[in-house]
Amino acid sequence: MSDFVGFLARDFGALLENADDYDMSISVGQGQNARVFNVHSLILRARSSYFRKTLVHSSSFEHISPSIFEVLLRYMYTGSISLDELEAPELLDLLITAEKLALDDMLLDHTQNQLIREKEAWLKSNYGVTNQIASQNQKFSKLQEFCQIIRMDPEILFESEEFYSLEEEIVLSLLKRDDLTLTEGQIWSRIIEWGIDQTQLSPDYTKWSPDEFAKLEKKLHNCIPLIRFFQISPRDFDVKVFPFESILPKHLFRELISHYLRPRYEPSYQVLPPRYGQMNPTSVHSVLINERTTAWIASQIDNNGGGTKDDGSDTHSLPYEGSRNPYRFRLLLRGSRDGFTPSVFHTLCDQKGATITLIKVNGTDELIGGYNPIDWRSPSIGEWDSTEGSFIFSLNADENKNVVSRVKHPTKAIFCGPRGPTFGGDILIADLGLWGNDFKQEKRCCCINDSYATPIRSTHVCFSVDEYEVFQVVRKAKHRRSRTFYPKS
Repeated sequence: MSDFVGFLARDFGALLENADDYDMSISVGQGQNARVFNVHSLILRARSSYFRKTLVHSSSFEHISPSIFEVLLRYMYTGSISLDELEAPELLDLLITAEKLALDDMLLDHTQNQLIREKEAWLKSNYGVTNQIASQNQKFSKLQEFCQIIRMDPEILFESEEFYSLEEEIVLSLLKRDDLTLTEGQIWSRIIEWGIDQTQLSPDYTKWSPDEFAKLEKKLHNCIPLIRFFQISPRDFDVKVFPFESILPKHLFRELISHYLRPRYEPSYQVLPPRYGQMNPTSVHSVLINERTTAWIASQIDNNGGGTKDDGSDTHSLPYEGSRNPYRFRLLLRGSRDGFTPSVFHTLCDQKGATITLIKVNGTDELIGGYNPIDWRSPSIGEWDSTEGSFIFSLNADENKNVVSRVKHPTKAIFCGPRGPTFGGDILIADLGLWGNDFKQEKRCCCINDSYATPIRSTHVCFSVDEYEVFQVVRKAKHRRSRTFYPKS
C-alpha cells in the first residue's frame, strides 16, 4: 500500500494559499492588527468540533492573535505544524487557542512538550503565568505535571538563575515552605539578590545611599516576615544580615542582637521554627537506599577517580561526601505506592531526563539498578536509543563489592517501548529489563549480559521484584559568581 499523505498535505496547503472557492470568512484580531481569513468550511468542520457546532458563513475572533490563528489554520489544512520559531508566550497562546477551537489532543500534547523541553527556563521564570494557564484545563496535563514538579521540589526554582526574575507571589510561596534544605542564611542571600535584581540596584551595597536601601526595603517588605532570622548562624548574621540593618524592623534587629550576644535570651519577637528540610538536608525519599548510596551513585555518574579494568568493568569511583553530592534525587515512582505495570512507569517517568532505576529482586537480598542519562519514552514499536553515559549496577552491604557495568554498545544502550525500563540486550534479552504486565507478580524481568561490559547478576534466571523505585536525577544549580556581593571574611 502506497502512502501519499505528503502530497495530500501539499495540495491542501495550496488550497489555503489560493482560496478562490472559499465559502467562509473569519475575522481575527482587533483594530489595525485584525485580519480576514478566507477558508473552506468543509475542512474546518472535519478538523474541529468547535466549527462543527458553531459554523456560520462568517465568524469573528477578536481576542485571538492573527499570527497564531494562521499557524493553527495551516495545521487544520495540512496536518503539519512547526513550533520551533515560536517564543514561550506564543506557544502558550497557541495552546489556549487550540483548546478553544477543540483541535485534537495530539496537538495539545505536542505543544506542551515543546514548551517543557525548549522553554523550561521561561516557564520557571514565569511560574505564576505557567501555573495559572496549566490549571485552566485538564487537557493541559503535561503543564500541570511540570508545575507539580516545581511545587514538590521548590529548590529547582530557588537554586536556578531564573529565580531572580520570579514574580513576588511565587517568591512568597517559596518562603512559606518548611521543606527547603538551604540554610536560612542562603535563603536570605537569595532574597537580597532577588530584591536587588528586581529594583535594578547596584550589587555593591557598600556604595548605596539611604534612598537605595529604602527602595530595597519596599521591595522586600512582604518577604522579611517570612525569613527565619533566629535560625541564621552567627557568622551568616554578621556577614549577610548586619549590612542590611536599615531594611529590618528596628525591634527585630534589637532582638536579633540580644539573641546572638546572650545565649539564654528569650526574644519577645515571634521566633519561627527551623524548616524541617534543613534538619536533614541530604535526605532521600527512598525505602531502598540511603544518602550514602545516592552519593555513591552520583560518583558513578561523574566517574570520580574511576577507570576501566582490562575486562571492561569499572574500578571504584570515589564517593561524594554528603552535602557535596552535586545531584538531587527526586522520587518519581515507587512500585508499592504507584503500581508495578509498564503503563504506570511510562506515565510517571517518560520525558523526565536523567533517571536512576532501583530494583529489589524477589526472594533474594539483591539490589540492582541502572542509570539512564536520557529520556525514557514509549513508542508503540520498541526503539533503541543511543548513549555512552548509561550504566547498570548491583549494590552490596560492603560498598567495595558494588558492581558497575558501563555500556559497551552505545547504540543499544537504552530500549524504549511498551515494556518497563530496559537497559541494553536484544529483542529477547536485556542486560537489565523489567518486562511483563506486572513486574511484581510475573517472573519475566531479566538480567542477561549483552550490551554492557560485565554481568551484574550471577544467574540468567528471570525474576519478579519485591519493590522498585525510579528517581529523576537533577544537577544542583550553581549560582553566578557576580551575585556574591558580600565582603570576604
